[in-house]
Amino acid sequence: MDARLSACTGKALAILAFVFMGGVTLGVVGMQVLGNPPVAPSAQHGGVFHHQESGMAVEELRLQLDLSEAQVQKIHMILDESIMAETNLLDQLQVVQTDGRARIVELLDQEQRAKFNEWVRELAGR
Repeated sequence: MDARLSACTGKALAILAFVFMGGVTLGVVGMQVLGNPPVAPSAQHGGVFHHQESGMAVEELRLQLDLSEAQVQKIHMILDESIMAETNLLDQLQVVQTDGRARIVELLDQEQRAKFNEWVRELAGR
């Protein structure tokens, strides 16, 4: 009985992993086509950390890790660079998504375009 249970458990985990990865893949592709990127809430404000959040994070690190002033300054610079790089990537992603949506719309007739645009609005409202 244990061997059969073990085999079933392995199969169940494999199916669960497959379904999960399929959902993730479908979600990413769908969001890219629809122009609504999956973005972490803090990234919506300009990066991994919003500028105010990065200051609080560095202060917490300073206290917990007993950072020197030189380390604190370097960490601030690294976070600033990371915020800028992430913002640039998000901007590029928006351009790609907008282009993809425009190319899809070009393939559709007037009635299909209206339905597609309504569908996109509904998804954006969720």
